[in-house]
Amino acid sequence: MNTKEMTWRQFMKTKFLHSSEIAKGGQNVTIVDFIYKEAFSKEAGKKEELPSMVIKEYDKPIGMSNRKASQITQLFGDNLKDAIGKTVFLYGKNEKWFGVWDDVLTFKSAEEIKKEALNSKHAKWKGACDAIKSGKSTVEAIEKHYTLTEAVKTSLTKLIPEKDENKTN
Repeated sequence: MNTKEMTWRQFMKTKFLHSSEIAKGGQNVTIVDFIYKEAFSKEAGKKEELPSMVIKEYDKPIGMSNRKASQITQLFGDNLKDAIGKTVFLYGKNEKWFGVWDDVLTFKSAEEIKKEALNSKHAKWKGACDAIKSGKSTVEAIEKHYTLTEAVKTSLTKLIPEKDENKTN
């Protein structure tokens, strides 16, 4: 485990998903279920069963606050069953909570997010190519944020470094 590349939240292995643990810039996620998960409540000063939302893309649930519940209600209505199986755009946002600035998770409609087409004329083309060449990113990861034609996917795939089977560390 390379702790130098971790945030404190990742190092401490908290029970709930935090904005530092999701894809930078956010991503579409699918709501699987709403559950109660035991965690320490600052307000109650003890462990309680706290409402949480399970999403398909991560093992950790999202702790639900009144604000998050309101956002889900605005998107899908009051009945929880109407949100299950639906996709939302999950992203981090820096907000003041209890007098402290923190990065928190928030949602918006997945339909609001329009992906740009990535091609050789796009301002971020070189960065995407460099990330693939260095192994820091994949075509699949880039496709989560940009629309890629088959020709662009092929061009990016050709940049993936070959693994040297004979190389030893």
